[in-house]
Amino acid sequence: MRPGSGVAIARVRAASDAEWDAAWLASDHATWFHSRAWAEIWAEVRRDELVPAARIIEFSDGRSALLPLCAERDRGARRFRASPAGTYGG
Repeated sequence: MRPGSGVAIARVRAASDAEWDAAWLASDHATWFHSRAWAEIWAEVRRDELVPAARIIEFSDGRSALLPLCAERDRGARRFRASPAGTYGG
């Protein structure tokens, strides 16, 4: 992206448990279904298939966003989901 043409994604990294919890608690719009605890419940139920995998997106303007994701295996490929098993929360 050209300088001055807008905000770009500067970096994507794994979020720590503390970052996920803090972002969830700080949001007026987040529900239980966005919490790390909800993702961990699903991980317990779907052992070896799903793991909590929140990501922090860092932008060129210094802001950041947390995506409360889970990683799943699908026919050998890993994909990220905002809602485990297509449930509410994404």
